[in-house]
Amino acid sequence: FELNEGEVLGIAGANGSGKTTLVETIAGIRRFDCGEISYRGTKLGKDWRIFKSNMLIISLDIPFFNNLSVFENLELVSNFLPRKYAEQEILEKLKLVGLSGSEKTLYTELSRGMKQRLAFAEYFLRQPEFVIMDEPTEGLDPASKSDIMGIFKSIKEGKGLSKSAIIISHDLDLLSTVCTNILMLSNGKIVDKGSYKEIIERFQEKFIIVNADIQTIGMHINDLSKISCVSVGLNSSMVPSDYAGRLLSEGFEIRKPEPHDIFRRDDYV
Repeated sequence: FELNEGEVLGIAGANGSGKTTLVETIAGIRRFDCGEISYRGTKLGKDWRIFKSNMLIISLDIPFFNNLSVFENLELVSNFLPRKYAEQEILEKLKLVGLSGSEKTLYTELSRGMKQRLAFAEYFLRQPEFVIMDEPTEGLDPASKSDIMGIFKSIKEGKGLSKSAIIISHDLDLLSTVCTNILMLSNGKIVDKGSYKEIIERFQEKFIIVNADIQTIGMHINDLSKISCVSVGLNSSMVPSDYAGRLLSEGFEIRKPEPHDIFRRDDYV
């Protein structure tokens, strides 16, 4: 796939579908066995320095220093940039992400939501060409999520906008409002791509949800080979109406999928 300048690409899929492996490979963290990755027309091989100097990863798996305060962590980041930011400029970035008043708080004392805000403060400070965001709203309470969505609104309005971004997320609000295109992964393969609206419409046209796993269905229907039964998220044909009727007669619930069903692994179609 390609990521164009100015595009915000969402990568979605059930747990274990390959999202993290993919972005770690793109970021140069994980080595790949075959294929190639190009940045601005240049193949990335042994030397990733130019690419990494223009990239930022926002992830709680890459924390700041626990024994430094909010301000000190951001000041340390500033020391490694082409120009060192003045104290007032750093304070302005903290204000932009809602961390005013927490400048002296140690990183280890921050809540999950505040740690995410600090990561976005680094984003606004560095203004990289390319950013990877790993589950930026995961585990946040509603208030913190609302604040993070407000930060994304600021980004879309051009206040520190990167030229390109990849966002890994299960958050439908985030995918639908921020991403220009989405890749759906399953078992390490791209099974669908397009806008949020296009993917959801195709998903709802092609799938039905059954409230049982494949083994349970198999015990009730002898001629299982005639039914296309695969995990939600893979390409499939609709179950023929006569077989759907047999499922209903056995007491199974069959319904049209909702958008959030696209991430399910325990139900089948």
